[in-house]
Amino acid sequence: MLDPTRAAVLALAVTLAACAVPADADVEPSRSEDDLVVSRCCSSVQPGALPIVRFDGHASYTLTTPAGDIADVHYPTDRLGRFFQRLGVRHPVVVLLQGAQTDKAAYAGFAGLVAEHGFVVVVPNHFRAFPPGAPASLFTEQGVIADGLAAAVAESRRASSPLEARIDETRLAVVGHSFGGVAAILGVAGTCAPPFCTPGTYTRPAALRAAVVFGTNYTDGEPRAALPVDTSAAPIAMVQGTVDGRSLPSLGALTYAELEAPKAYVELEGVNHFGITDTVAPPGAVPDANASTVPQEEAVARAATWTSLFLRATVSNDPIARAYVRSAGSFDGTVKVQSTP
Repeated sequence: MLDPTRAAVLALAVTLAACAVPADADVEPSRSEDDLVVSRCCSSVQPGALPIVRFDGHASYTLTTPAGDIADVHYPTDRLGRFFQRLGVRHPVVVLLQGAQTDKAAYAGFAGLVAEHGFVVVVPNHFRAFPPGAPASLFTEQGVIADGLAAAVAESRRASSPLEARIDETRLAVVGHSFGGVAAILGVAGTCAPPFCTPGTYTRPAALRAAVVFGTNYTDGEPRAALPVDTSAAPIAMVQGTVDGRSLPSLGALTYAELEAPKAYVELEGVNHFGITDTVAPPGAVPDANASTVPQEEAVARAATWTSLFLRATVSNDPIARAYVRSAGSFDGTVKVQSTP
């Protein structure tokens, strides 16, 4: 009998063979008979000549995690969904750690686009007293990584759930924004470092395969220097807007130099600190004094595309995504990539 994953890959390969396009093709998406979408060269969604296959839509719903956080769950949809489910194909989980004081709803656009690449994205609202003694507010921490995975696994095992039998419990990634990005880096390291972790509450999940952080640096002191951190347990990509005024690109570069290979550094031209959120100034978050020169929808599309490519390359072992991660970036120069295999 054909292995379920190999069967799915074969189905996608047939789509690729039918829909591959030359590098000078138009930018409109092409829809195959099975309703998967292949985006043509060279938009933000399709940054080069190699075709990227993804699901044609996504859906979401809200649940309560085992730790009591309210979370939005985004998952891929299309007419083949039930077919893939019957084959036994299951999706990796991505847990998104929010930036400080940034509500989960701000990440809906980004999370939906990542879901279309074949991931189930869990975005919890995590409240806690930070600093200690202050009223509880939106400050994520490392324990949310395992809690988000547990929520997805529980849904996969629950009859009539939208995710029933659709979760790969062995493949997990974490995406972090700003404060949440540092929590993601330390989550890979397996350390429990305050203020990004409540002591005694975190053990790195065995399923954790990769991390992507946006608008993040792990530095301290004056002059600023990268703090030592052992990230050898999983590959990490840093996605950085070139006009980020809150987590400066220079500090991101210092942190990147400290990370273990394999790793990637992705620069998004003209994008500021909130290029991952639906609005440039999410309610409650400290705004970026630097204005993005890129329309917000375009910034989110770029961030989601290159986040997904790195996750597909590392978590799903996708050879086309791996080729992009090892490339210099997008054809139009709006995205620049450096990577160390």
